[in-house]
Amino acid sequence: MSDTEFREYFTRIESYFALKREQLLLLSPEEFRIVEDFFQQGVPVELILRGIDRFFEKKKKRRRKSRRTVFLTHIQQDIEEIAGDYKRKGIGSHLVSGPTETEFVLEKLNGILEKLKNTGEKTKPAAEHAETKIRPLLDRARQETMEEIEKELESIYSVAKNEIFATLDPEIEQKVEERIRTILEQTGHNISPEIRERFKTETTLEMLGFPVISIYT
Repeated sequence: MSDTEFREYFTRIESYFALKREQLLLLSPEEFRIVEDFFQQGVPVELILRGIDRFFEKKKKRRRKSRRTVFLTHIQQDIEEIAGDYKRKGIGSHLVSGPTETEFVLEKLNGILEKLKNTGEKTKPAAEHAETKIRPLLDRARQETMEEIEKELESIYSVAKNEIFATLDPEIEQKVEERIRTILEQTGHNISPEIRERFKTETTLEMLGFPVISIYT
């Protein structure tokens, strides 16, 4: 991969991380090396962004709140777990005696279905539509690879997001836009339209209690 590809890779991660932690701090040399290592290992940037999402989701659920600045080093383990699950082929991501790929995918699919049952009323129609499309994947997971199932989930997630945003309450949309504007004013950071849109989408779905539909969560 070229230097241009790495710069784009690095910038997407740095920009999204700045939005999520609502602080603009240049990545330290140690954080830079973490990103560089993931790049050299061929870890897709999408998995790193999901690792960042996972960390902040867990952070919000903690009873004991911390105001300390979050660095990429704090998130490294979440990213490595997701990257490990992505790379795994028939063995567990943490233990050699772990679940098979099929067992792992089935566990993830059932977890997604459970989360979809607990969505709020505003996203219930989209959740029910997604559920009907995901259930057949439980059988297909025994014949298809993890990557093939994930592609199906990406398509289902895309349709669900379109359904939700087509009927989105303007008040919620305004709240999200105000949050993004406040963060950008505070940081003065130049965020690409792609990263801004991703953050807007994930923040909106988080506010609505709609889960990420992906094996890598």
